[in-house]
Amino acid sequence: MSHVLPYAHGGPPATGVLRAEVDDFRVDEVLGFDPTGSGEHAFLTIEKRGANTEWVARQLARAAGVAPVAVGFAGLKDRRIAVEEPYAAARGGTRHENLRSSREGGERDHTGEQFQLSRPRAPSIE
Repeated sequence: MSHVLPYAHGGPPATGVLRAEVDDFRVDEVLGFDPTGSGEHAFLTIEKRGANTEWVARQLARAAGVAPVAVGFAGLKDRRIAVEEPYAAARGGTRHENLRSSREGGERDHTGEQFQLSRPRAPSIE
């Protein structure tokens, strides 16, 4: 049984739906450096939809034949968004510290994020 509550000053002048689809909200991670292709870590950027960060990291570890702790990432993203996200795997499968954000001090591996929100879906104007 649905109850519709009255508005104190009338209804809203317009309504819409945000984040109705995965591509309605996009996040792109910004690294504070350009990977050189050499060194103790292998970096890759993955564009993902419908998968959270930790699940992707576990799949990468399994594919590379290393323990999940050998794969690092900049931050947790949920599966209900589109994201271009960098991952780093320690060569040789040793433990990898996650990419540090500039908020945590030290080197700036991860400097920020760029957000894009699409237009609301199915607006109605009263």
